[in-house]
Amino acid sequence: MLPLIRINVSTNSPHAIGMEFHSIQLNGLVHYQVLLGVIILSLVYVLIIFELVHRTLAALIGSFLGLTALSVIQERPSYLEVNSLSHTHTHVIINI
Repeated sequence: MLPLIRINVSTNSPHAIGMEFHSIQLNGLVHYQVLLGVIILSLVYVLIIFELVHRTLAALIGSFLGLTALSVIQERPSYLEVNSLSHTHTHVIINI
């Protein structure tokens, strides 16, 4: 059962303002999200440093593992959220 949360909001707007709140139930892995991130990053660095796979493929593996961990810990992100996580500069650095 979710705890009861009370929120008081005030505004100086003469118009009504709508608000919507969503809550998600997180599992026990949320306490280890930093550790999972460090493990994924370390794996990507090992793949790149020892040239086990091409660095672009290593980055793809790391991104897929990161999205998998995010989907397991929280709810699955939408395409727009995933696309906003991707930065052009990151792609440029990887492909140099």
